[in-house]
Amino acid sequence: MTVPTPASEPSTPSPGARPRTVDAAFWLCVAAAVLAALTLLATLNNLDALRRRVFEQPDAQGQTLPPEIAEGVFVTGLVIGVTSGVLFAVGYLVCGLLLRRGIGWSRWGIAVLALLSISSIFNGLASFLQFACMVAATALAFLEPSSEWLRSARRRTGRSG
Repeated sequence: MTVPTPASEPSTPSPGARPRTVDAAFWLCVAAAVLAALTLLATLNNLDALRRRVFEQPDAQGQTLPPEIAEGVFVTGLVIGVTSGVLFAVGYLVCGLLLRRGIGWSRWGIAVLALLSISSIFNGLASFLQFACMVAATALAFLEPSSEWLRSARRRTGRSG
C-alpha cells in the first residue's frame, strides 16, 4: 500500500486569485499617495515661512527683487507645487487601482510615476519614502506572479493590453 503524497502547489495562481505581489504593489501605491497628500498638507500649512523665504532669499544673495515679482514667484511656485502634488497622489491611486483590477499597462504607469518621483527624493523623508514605495511597487508589479496573473486576466477578459 502506498501513502498518497500531497499535491504540490501550483507555481502560478489560478486566474481568479490575485497574487500577493499585486496586492502589495497596490498598497504601496496607496502609501505613496498618502505620503504625497501629507507632504502637500505640510507645505500648505507652512505658506508664511515659504513666502518669507522667497522674499528674503534675493537679499541674502545681495540682489534686489521687487515685492510684486517676489509675490509672483511665490504664487507660481505654489500653483506648480500644489498641482504636481495632487496629480502625483491621484496618479499613484489610479495606477494602483488599475493594477489591482488586472489592467496590465498600469504597471508601466507605476514605473513612469516612480521615475518622475526621483526628482523629489531630496525634499525630505516623506518624499524619499514616497519614491521608495513606488520603486517597490514597480518591482512587485513586474515579478513573475504579477505578470502571469495579468496575462491570465487579459485572456479572461479578452483585452489586448
